Amino acid sequence: MAFLSSFDICASGMSAQRLRMDIAAENVANMTSTRTEAGGTYRRKDVVLESYGGGTFQDALRSASRGMGFSSGAAGVRVAQIIEDDREFKRVYNPEHPDADEEGYVSMPNVDVLKETVDSMSATRSYEANVTALNAIGEIMNISLGASATAISTLLGTKVNITTPVAQVLSSDEFSFKRMEPAVGVDIAYVKGLSGSNVMIFRRNDVRVIVGIMMGMEIPEEEFELDEMNISAVC
Repeated sequence: MAFLSSFDICASGMSAQRLRMDIAAENVANMTSTRTEAGGTYRRKDVVLESYGGGTFQDALRSASRGMGFSSGAAGVRVAQIIEDDREFKRVYNPEHPDADEEGYVSMPNVDVLKETVDSMSATRSYEANVTALNAIGEIMNISLGASATAISTLLGTKVNITTPVAQVLSSDEFSFKRMEPAVGVDIAYVKGLSGSNVMIFRRNDVRVIVGIMMGMEIPEEEFELDEMNISAVC
C-alpha cells in the first residue's frame, strides 16, 4: 500500500502549504490593523512546519537490505505551531490617528508586504510541486493497472477491460445478504498500509463467470455448482 502512503504524504504537504498562503494573506490584510481582539497592534504571524514519521535512513537501508522494500508509513509534514513575529512595530508619525501616542506616533504592524509576497509565492510553488507529485503517483498507478491487465489478458487469452467501479455506501440496516444468496465471501487481510477489514462478496453468477474465464469456456447456468473446486477460483 505504498501508493496510499505517498498520497497521504502529498496531501499533508498541500495542507501545510495552503495554511502558509492563508497566513500570508492574513498578514497582508492586517498590515494597517492597530487593534486586535486580544488588544494592541496586530503582530505578523508565521507558520512553523515539522516533519513526522518516515523513520531514519538507517531504517530504510536495513529494510531494503532484507528485501522488504521501504514503506513510509504514517509520514509527511504538519504544522507545529503558528507563532507571532517578535520584531518591533513600525512607528509612523500620524498625530491624527486615534491610536497615536502622546508624541503623535502610531505603532503599525510589523508586516513587510515584500516578504509576505515572497512567502506566498514560495508556498504556492511548494503546493504546485505536491500536486505534480500526486499526479505522477496517479499516473504510475494507471500504468501499473494497465500492465496488470495486460498480464492477466495474456494468461487468460481474453480481453481485459479496466473500468471505474460504482461505489455505494450502505448502513448495516440497509444491506441485506438475502438478495445476494447464494454467494461466496472472501475476507481480505491487510498486511500493511491499511487497517480494518475488507470482505468481497461474489454472487453465484459472478463466480460462474470467473471460473468460465479461467477455464476458457462458457459454463451454462444450469450446469454450474458452487462446489469446493469452483469456490477455490475466487479464494
